Amino acid sequence: MAFTRFARCVATLTNLVFLSVAVSLLLITLLSAFNPPKPVVSPEKVNEYPQFIVTLLLIGCYATFLFVLSLLGLISLCFLNSILLFVFILGQVAMMFIIGISFAFTLTVRKRLHLKLEDIWKNKPSCMEGQTCIPLETFRSSESLLIFLLVIFLVVQIIQLIASWYLCERRSSQEKYKLQLQKADEDDE
Repeated sequence: MAFTRFARCVATLTNLVFLSVAVSLLLITLLSAFNPPKPVVSPEKVNEYPQFIVTLLLIGCYATFLFVLSLLGLISLCFLNSILLFVFILGQVAMMFIIGISFAFTLTVRKRLHLKLEDIWKNKPSCMEGQTCIPLETFRSSESLLIFLLVIFLVVQIIQLIASWYLCERRSSQEKYKLQLQKADEDDE
């Protein structure tokens, strides 16, 4: 019983964390869509790149899915229904696949992006030969931060999946036990 309470607390806490992250991502995406950031890494305006628009759309879709999934998780924890919790678990597995794809994509295109940025910034005033290229270093540090955040999201998602799976198993066994008691009562009558 104590482990069930602990699993419920962990699942609720991780749902609230993901809900706040989803709201933050949605707000940042909307802010970036209407007020694009200054070009630090790119020599051109950021909103002129189609990758910027596609990235905003992907982040917006991810944040919306995360928001809906977190709300479903909180609702499934409130109601004693193992099917609703199982649907939530399926959504979590889908989110883990999305995070895995994002991680693989980031690692795959990393070298190509570095080479392209080096070519773009070659012989520019802020990236002279023999000096450290500040825009390229900024890009590398933000990319490393992205990889770090994806790994943290994946770990928290796994923790949430384990807690939710345990709660789903407990609920389904309780529902099964109640059905057996009802069937035994009907047989006695």
